[in-house]
Amino acid sequence: MGENLSPKNIEYYYKKNRFINLIFTSKKWRDLIKSKEAFVSLVLAIIFSMIIREIYQTNSTQNFCSLIGMALLTLSAGLLGVLGFLVGGLAIISGTISNKILKNINTEDKFDHLINIVFVFYFNGALVGFTLVLFLSLYLSLYTNWSISELKVFIISLIINYFFWFTIIYAVMLLGTCLRLLVLTYKFENERELTPTVGFQLQPKSNSIKKQFENQ
Repeated sequence: MGENLSPKNIEYYYKKNRFINLIFTSKKWRDLIKSKEAFVSLVLAIIFSMIIREIYQTNSTQNFCSLIGMALLTLSAGLLGVLGFLVGGLAIISGTISNKILKNINTEDKFDHLINIVFVFYFNGALVGFTLVLFLSLYLSLYTNWSISELKVFIISLIINYFFWFTIIYAVMLLGTCLRLLVLTYKFENERELTPTVGFQLQPKSNSIKKQFENQ
């Protein structure tokens, strides 16, 4: 019976709560290739990759590797700060959603929308971790005998810049997500408190809330 549960129901996530399950359930992986964040990240990645290629052309290999190594260390420290922001944001969100609100959302069969919102923090945290691994791999490769060419510099720079800018922009967009989630949970809590005490259904308000969740 549990196998037939819908992602709209909280019981579905009793077992289907691993990262690999949630990334396909929420379909957040599509944001990496089809989103405003992806487009802006690609544009920035191309621009910065061209700048890095120009630096490579006008400097010796030793100076170039030294400059890239320092940049990687600095950016890695910044990404650790982003990771702290994500952990803190998820903790705040978890504290603002009470059991009563969860039950109300589950009653409306909108639990998948709530999961999609909260999973953004998990997804971005995973991207930060992946980007840090890329940074560490590139940093260590600077001390090897691998040959460096202009084409390699541009391609590697394009990939790393894309993931870096995507995690940064995605994290900034989470500020709006926190605000929307706070407002929606407040509305859900008050709607369910008022509905049993009055002699009519607050249908317009309910429809408004549903539309806001569906737009997430």
